[in-house]
Amino acid sequence: MILSRSKIDPNEVAKGLGPYAQCAQDTFEFSVRAANIVHACENITRLVSEIKQFLILGDFYWLAQVTALNKEKLISRKLDLDRVTYRLRDKLVAELHNLEQESTPDYPIHTSPNNNNNNNNNNNNNKFN
Repeated sequence: MILSRSKIDPNEVAKGLGPYAQCAQDTFEFSVRAANIVHACENITRLVSEIKQFLILGDFYWLAQVTALNKEKLISRKLDLDRVTYRLRDKLVAELHNLEQESTPDYPIHTSPNNNNNNNNNNNNNKFN
C-alpha cells in the first residue's frame, strides 16, 4: 500500500495537480498515517499496561495467598529467632552462675558492719573481766 501510494497516478495528474504537488501531498499523507500508527501503538501499549496492572492488583485471591505465605515465613522466622534467643539466654545464665561460683570464696563473708562491731565489743568486754 505504501509503495503504491509513492507512485504517481497519471489520472490524478489530470485533476490539476502537478507531479511535485502530488508527491508533496503523498508525503504529507504518509506522515499523517505514520503518526496515526504510532498513536495507535501507544494506545495499545497503554491498554496492555493497564490490563497487566489490573490483573496484578485486582487479583485479590493471589494477593491473599502471597500475604499468607509471607506471614507464615515471618512467623517461622520469629519462632526460630525466639528459640535461638532462649537458648542463648539459658547458656548465659549457666555461665554467669559458673562465674559467680568460681569468683566467690568458700566461706561466708559478713558484710554487715553491725555484726562485726558486736563481736568485737563482746571480745573486748571479756578481756576486761
